[in-house]
Order: sequence, then structure tokens, then C-alpha cells
Amino acid sequence: MKIFGINNITKILLLSAIIIFVACDPEEDDKLALGSPPSNISFDVVATGDINTFLVTSTTPGAFLHQWDFGNGVSGSGESVEVQYRFMGDYTITYTAVTAGGHGSTTMSVSVAEDAPVECDNVPFWEMLSNCDSRTWILDTDPGALWVGPDPGTTWWQSDDNFGTERPCAANDEWTFNINSEMIYDTKGDLWAEDYMGFSFECVADGDLAPEVAAWASGTHGYFI
Repeated sequence: MKIFGINNITKILLLSAIIIFVACDPEEDDKLALGSPPSNISFDVVATGDINTFLVTSTTPGAFLHQWDFGNGVSGSGESVEVQYRFMGDYTITYTAVTAGGHGSTTMSVSVAEDAPVECDNVPFWEMLSNCDSRTWILDTDPGALWVGPDPGTTWWQSDDNFGTERPCAANDEWTFNINSEMIYDTKGDLWAEDYMGFSFECVADGDLAPEVAAWASGTHGYFI
């Protein structure tokens, strides 16, 4: 058996390291240049001729992903997207482009001169909810009228004979839906609050809610059909 001396072993290890280093060194031509993030982000907005309807189209070179925020709670994706505004007003469109070098955003404002005509009677659920004008709803206190379940047709909780007396602050709540897509919630000053809201299943005043759950109190919210 041949025994190598310390010097020979050192030479072999050094030579092996040089070979591995050279073998793993990439060629300059193989490097992938991603480029810089886009600096000339732009898009066009053109009225389509349909009421309150606009076509937005990216004009950003090299962009392969396109995200749109139309300033009315609606978003979209794609190089060219159509959007309709229901109500008059000024809206800010935010466009985000993604290129090989990164992403960036830009904005543009559009003005809508009038509300779009309402055709509520062509949408049965909308007509039922708002009466094509305004309609107020309250909870039915009959047993089983209110139920909650993980899936349609199943339930893990439902109201009983004592619902109206045990939860009077819930029984008098009102929800008003109007034709302007507003849902106005009126707790009549107090509401039923549970453990995830910081309370022990009890009636509490609107003003007692912590900021993070204050949205459960009386207020105006939007809804869409």
C-alpha cells in the first residue's frame, strides 16, 4: 500500500479545487441580463361610446403582466380592459406593469359626467332588495328564521323562540338598501357582540367597540349586484 506524504496530499487537494473552480465558472455569454425596472410606464384611456365606459390599454414597452385599479372598487388584469362607471365623478386609474426587470405604476384620472341609467327591473334580486328605490329590512324573530351554516342547506346555529328577548339589540337592527348601491346599517345604538369582537355574547353600545371592529356599528356601506 502506497502512503502519500503530507505535501503530496496538499498538492492533490489544491489541484482538485482549481479544477472544480474552473469547471463551475460560468461563461460570460451564459449570463442572463434582466434589465432595469420599467421607467416609461404609460397607458391610453379611450371612451368606447357606451355610456360611462372606457377602454384602457397598456403602451408600456416590454410589459408582460398588467394590473388595473379603476378607483371605484373594481380591479382588472390584461393588456387591454374595459370598465364602466355607474356614478358620475372623478376617478383615478392606477396601472401597474411588470417587465423582465421589475415593476412600476402610474396613474391617470377620468371624469364621468353623469350617472349610468339604472335598469333595476331587469335584475330581479336587485329589485327585491331595493324595490328599485329604497327598502329597509329587519331580522325575522320567528324560530329558525336566522341560521348559520358552513354550507348551503346545513346549519350549526339557528334562532330559537327566545331570540327576540335574548338579543333585543339584534332584533331591532335595520338594513336599508337603495338604488345607489348603498347599504345603510342602523343598530339603533346597540348591537349583539361576540367573543371575536372582544365581548362575551352580549348587547353593547356602538361606542364601546374597539377601532378594529368599529365597522360593525351603524354606518353606510357599498354593495354590488
